[in-house]
Amino acid sequence: MFWKKKNSEQIKSINAAIEFIYLIASAQSVFIALLKITNGYDPKKNILQKILTYLYYDMLAGSLIGVETQLHIDAISLCRDTCLRRLEQSGYEQFRTYHADRKGDFAQLEESSKEFHVFLEQHPIFARAALKVVRELVADIGAISPGDDIGHLHTQLYDLVTSEELKNTLEIEQGISSQKSEASIKREAKQSTVVGPWDKVDDSSVSDQKEKRSFLLEQTIGQQIKNVSAYAKKINQTENLRFQVIAHYYCSYLTAAFLQINDPELIQVKSRAYVSKLTGMSPITFETFETYINANPVFAHTASDFIAKRVNHIFADSFTGNEIPNHFTEIVKELLYLNSDNLSISCQYCGNEWKFEDVNVRSETTLYCMDDYLTNEETGLQVNACLCFRCRRVTEFAADPLNESGLAENGIEYFRTKPLTLQLLFDFHQNAQKHGNEVAKAKMDKLVQNQA
Repeated sequence: MFWKKKNSEQIKSINAAIEFIYLIASAQSVFIALLKITNGYDPKKNILQKILTYLYYDMLAGSLIGVETQLHIDAISLCRDTCLRRLEQSGYEQFRTYHADRKGDFAQLEESSKEFHVFLEQHPIFARAALKVVRELVADIGAISPGDDIGHLHTQLYDLVTSEELKNTLEIEQGISSQKSEASIKREAKQSTVVGPWDKVDDSSVSDQKEKRSFLLEQTIGQQIKNVSAYAKKINQTENLRFQVIAHYYCSYLTAAFLQINDPELIQVKSRAYVSKLTGMSPITFETFETYINANPVFAHTASDFIAKRVNHIFADSFTGNEIPNHFTEIVKELLYLNSDNLSISCQYCGNEWKFEDVNVRSETTLYCMDDYLTNEETGLQVNACLCFRCRRVTEFAADPLNESGLAENGIEYFRTKPLTLQLLFDFHQNAQKHGNEVAKAKMDKLVQNQA
């Protein structure tokens, strides 16, 4: 395949996932072909089925292949499009981002399907319902073990695209708003919406406040595309995933701030279209984003907090339109090479130290960090607490890899250390229980016995 020169272990894992997905897709394609006479599946005439088919294979590939490197992300796109091509060859038109048989020419990849993203953006109620259903289906597939019967998966795609519940959800939403044909969606996807300078808004073209906010958001994105595209060309393959995670955070906060919406799933759907427009890249899948932030918790917290502050600054009196063209690239420069997940945390009483990334994971660790200790009411700072099993002291701290406080030591700002009390021990135990950390709970149970 196109990745022959890459790491053999990665190849083996990726190929195994792809082969499994192809096995499922092949059986599903055969099942649909057998039902052709019933006219139950016709994505050319039924955009709902077209949307659900694309969403299904995109999320399935993202979940099973993984997102560790750009190699995995490329494999996700190729796998999804190969599954879609199989259906196209049987006469069922699909959304396509590139031809899957052109395996070696990734420089020519187009953006992900704009029609797909526009449709989800225009139908947020349906989008939330569809994402929930597909997530559950993909989770069931991910739980399958070697040797398990997969016969029930043969009808899964057909059952999804003919779901009466999702069809009714879409019809209800279309009854609320004006219905748009697929042709109009395609026209809208191709239209440029970037008009005029940042500080000039034509009131005759944007009549109400909602349209004005959307107009300004389009301008904020549009005025950055040139600089972002130039910067993205300098990023190597290993940096690309973090770059896209930063873009995901950025567009999510921009979307929430400008459009004044607080529904997380709606924000996620809308922001994907803006990520594609801003970076010129196919946005990473929802599973890719969640997997990355779960594997890099300190970076995730730091990036989220840092980007939220930078986006809020746009609405400050001190902000000028001249800052817009480099707004995102300046954020990327701060976060892309952030060494946030190689930090070490230490007990400030006895000096006991562990790597922050695995302090709560490894069975032999002698520290445990609680992530819901307290929030400073004046500053909003999230303060964490570290329990030392050696000296039974608790150290209050906050991750500060950017040293914004000016007081951080190797990315950690320490506050105070105090003796462990039964109440604190109970709080730590509750935190470990919340995260399902049985090893830490066992250690704490021993401390409880000693404290009693």
